Amino acid sequence: MWNAGVEVVVAVQGLGQGVRALFQALSFLGSELFFLLLVPLVYWTIDARAGMRIGLILLISTGVNTLLKLVFADPRPYWYSDRVLAYAAESSFGLPSGHSQISASVWGMMAFTARRWWFWVFAIALVVLIGISRIYLGVHFPSDVLAGWAIGAALLVCFVALAERAEAWLSRRALGSQVLVAFVTSLLLIAPAWLVVAAQGERRLPEAWTQLAARGDEPLNPWSLDTAASTAGTWFGFVSGLALLSRQGIFDVRGSLGRRAARFALGAVVLLLIWFALGQLFPRQDDLVSYGLCYIRYALIGGWVALGAPLAFRRIGL
Repeated sequence: MWNAGVEVVVAVQGLGQGVRALFQALSFLGSELFFLLLVPLVYWTIDARAGMRIGLILLISTGVNTLLKLVFADPRPYWYSDRVLAYAAESSFGLPSGHSQISASVWGMMAFTARRWWFWVFAIALVVLIGISRIYLGVHFPSDVLAGWAIGAALLVCFVALAERAEAWLSRRALGSQVLVAFVTSLLLIAPAWLVVAAQGERRLPEAWTQLAARGDEPLNPWSLDTAASTAGTWFGFVSGLALLSRQGIFDVRGSLGRRAARFALGAVVLLLIWFALGQLFPRQDDLVSYGLCYIRYALIGGWVALGAPLAFRRIGL
């Protein structure tokens, strides 16, 4: 399957360097940084309930993808064949494609919320192009992308079917219980991944993969739990923040275009400061202390998006 996949990757890369910038831009639309800004944009300025659901499915899909990558432990094309050009580099395993899976979940959720046929067409086309971009960049086999699309779509269907019942169940609980549920469920986003890594023992990557991967700018660290810790932390901060804010009613996004723009600009500056400053301050190593600090850093980010920013906006009249 990998050999057949290499042929497809090489054929797509045959489109030449002229489309490289386009595919890099498309790939960005499925990246962590893009979604880090998209969720607050929707939640603070367009539709708070839609932003809440987009944020939740983003975190669920990211957590599932992180776990599955560790379970399958498959290489990326540029690790596997010297015929594949490394137009991008990634430190994690390849199957399933995170960009493909998460974009299918998130853009699908946005289309479901918008309830416009033309947005469904746009979302599906964008998800397809993001998947193709990952093949062109040399970081995913076609099988990775297909698996990502399928899993992302399945998670979307499950989320739509169960979200309202889960929300109703949680809303009947006391505030302390809601925060406890947020914390326990956050552990479910990291504990299975930790168990998979622990079960690997001293497993080493094939030397051929390591040598070929050296062509990229990103050093290999596929057994890292950094993404699992950041996802779990964001989940706890976001869900507990939503629980605390619900006591005062859902955030009202109404206002002039200028007020909404000012709201997003202020909130995004603080969010990026937390993300960047604590990222520089906290160590990034594969140990419990680093993972714990990563959890705290992203819990603060999730808490700021869900609770801190809306309270600040109300206080200053935005």
